[in-house]
Amino acid sequence: GELFIVRNVGNFVPPFDASHGHHGTAAAGEFAVLAVGVREIIVCGHSHCGAVRALYVAPPAEAVHMRQWLELGRGAVLPQE
Repeated sequence: GELFIVRNVGNFVPPFDASHGHHGTAAAGEFAVLAVGVREIIVCGHSHCGAVRALYVAPPAEAVHMRQWLELGRGAVLPQE
C-alpha cells in the first residue's frame, strides 16, 4: 500500500475543535479518510524529537504559537529528577 503522511511539530494531534479557525491536522485527517479512503491512522513519533525536548526547556517568550502548540504534549512530560 501507499502512505499518506502528515507531518507537524511533535506529531501532535489536537483535540477536536468546532471553531472556524485553521485546523491543518484535522483537515489532513478528513482529506485522508474522506477523499483518499484511508482506513487506518497511525500516529508515530521518534526518539530525540525536538518538540518533546522543547517541553522540558521553555521556548523563547516571543514563540507564542510554538508555546501554544507544545501545550498539546504537556501531559506526556515526565517528572524531572
